[in-house]
Amino acid sequence: MNVIVASTFTPGVGGTDETAAERLARELERHGHTVSEVRVPAGSGSERLTETATAIRLWRLDPWGDLLIAVGFPSVLSQHPRKVAWFVDADSRPDPAGCDPAVARFARTAEQRAITECVRVYAGSPGLAAQLADTHSRAFPVLGIPRDAAAWRDAAAELAS
Repeated sequence: MNVIVASTFTPGVGGTDETAAERLARELERHGHTVSEVRVPAGSGSERLTETATAIRLWRLDPWGDLLIAVGFPSVLSQHPRKVAWFVDADSRPDPAGCDPAVARFARTAEQRAITECVRVYAGSPGLAAQLADTHSRAFPVLGIPRDAAAWRDAAAELAS
């Protein structure tokens, strides 16, 4: 299967989403999938959030893959009919705290819409699953960051199923 793994990163700063996306892509390749990685520099701060999120929302990735696995926000805004989201940690979600109220509203609305488009959504921890459930009024299965090769194999199989 042709799988797209999408993530964002802050240049010069390593992040959990970025690391998880890279490892997931390698594991999917080991399982025989053809993987395309889409990584977008997202910058930081609320002023960059709306620009980056809007640009990513314009992506229609279905011509390039059978499945999209979006690791965190704002990559989850990408468009694909078979989109799976994996929010690996709290930094995988928009953080509107301290933002302009309009930016916070934009981020919440964008995340809500993106989640409704997904065929599956996973949270990286029970705490994050609870946060997502509080925000979106539904349950989210937990798929934590794998700690060993066997767990990565299982996580890749789950996300690509």
